[in-house]
Amino acid sequence: MVAGTGMKIVKYLMFFFNLIFLLAGLAMIIIGAVAQAASSSKFHGVYARNDGAIFIMVIGGIIFIVAFFGCCGAIKENRCLLITFGIMMSVILILSIAAIITAFVYTKRTKPWLTELMHDQLVRYGTNDKISDQQLAKTFWDNTQQNDHCCGINNLTDWHDNAELNKTQSLPDSCCRNNTAGCGFNYFVPKIPTIPVWNATCYETMRNDFQNKMLYVGAIACCVAILQVIGIILACSLAHAIHKGYNVVS
Repeated sequence: MVAGTGMKIVKYLMFFFNLIFLLAGLAMIIIGAVAQAASSSKFHGVYARNDGAIFIMVIGGIIFIVAFFGCCGAIKENRCLLITFGIMMSVILILSIAAIITAFVYTKRTKPWLTELMHDQLVRYGTNDKISDQQLAKTFWDNTQQNDHCCGINNLTDWHDNAELNKTQSLPDSCCRNNTAGCGFNYFVPKIPTIPVWNATCYETMRNDFQNKMLYVGAIACCVAILQVIGIILACSLAHAIHKGYNVVS
């Protein structure tokens, strides 16, 4: 048994801390799953993997398991479990820092891979590629342009890069503010009146949405990292008090 009121307080703080940590791990799993689902939905199946979100989910799952060692070690005053908890928590702290860095890097390096992804789907839109690729590209761009009220990657003239639409100097109908069949046909052919289309660029809207989600992931990882430091300190203090208690008894 730990001696002294102070160490007993540390013991119960350790127990309740791990209950909070269990909830934090569960929250990370849920938030990571939501961010992953949002990415999959946002990119309409074209780019379904969000590495930052998956990383957060993995860390959350590990935290959930490790918190069990902390709870048992605190209640049973088992020094071995507390040391195991402290070591595993230190490893998780390193992973959490890595998750924070990953989230930060993703927010800074969005443009190259996102632009490439969008352009790859743009050139496939309405082409003679295999049905699955063609349908994926059409779903991606039609949903993106109508939902985000945008047209093209950085400009509506990006659609000149699509061989099929360029033949008729057209835009996808989803670029039109009033989306009706054939509304984008011959858009680039001079005529009066012109068809009103969305002016926003899809890259900007998608980048902002993606970066905001990654910032949320990073913020959660920062909060959990702070909790981890507190947990390591409590575990070390309690393990030391248990060790001293055993020495006094012996």
